[in-house]
Amino acid sequence: IETRTEHATVYNLTVAGYHTYYVKAADTDFLTHNAGGACGDADELADNLGENTFFHYTDGDGFDAISETGVIKPDSKNRTYLTQEALSSSETNMALHAGQHPDRGQYLIGFNAPEGMPIRKGDQVNEFIHRGSIKLSNVDLLFAGSNPFG
Repeated sequence: IETRTEHATVYNLTVAGYHTYYVKAADTDFLTHNAGGACGDADELADNLGENTFFHYTDGDGFDAISETGVIKPDSKNRTYLTQEALSSSETNMALHAGQHPDRGQYLIGFNAPEGMPIRKGDQVNEFIHRGSIKLSNVDLLFAGSNPFG
C-alpha cells in the first residue's frame, strides 16, 4: 500500500439494484458498495439484522485478502465459519476462537445470505458453517471493515 496526497476529481457512484459491485481501475478490480445500501456503524448494522444475516470475523491479513479477492475463503477442511452474534474483538476471541486467536475479531464482514445458500448450524451454539468459499458479489453485503462493535 502506498500513501500519497494530491488533489483529484472523484466521483460517487450508485448502481441501482446492487449493494456491491466491482470497479475496474487499470488491471485491478475493486470490490465496492453503494454507500446508501451498506451500514456505516454498529447501530445501523444492528437495525438491519435479519434471520439470514451472518457475520464473518477476521484479522487484518484476512480482511485484506477478502477485500482484494472479494471472496471469503474456507479453511483446509472447506469450511467457512460464520455467526449471527454481534461481538466486540475481545468477545469474539473468547466466544468463537476459544482464546486462541485474539486478532481475528478486529474486522467484520456482515451480509445477508441469499435464499438457498447452504449454511448449517455448527457444533458450537453460536456457530454456522458454509461449505466452500463465499463470493461477496453473491450476497447482500451490509458491512465490511473494522469491527463496529468494539
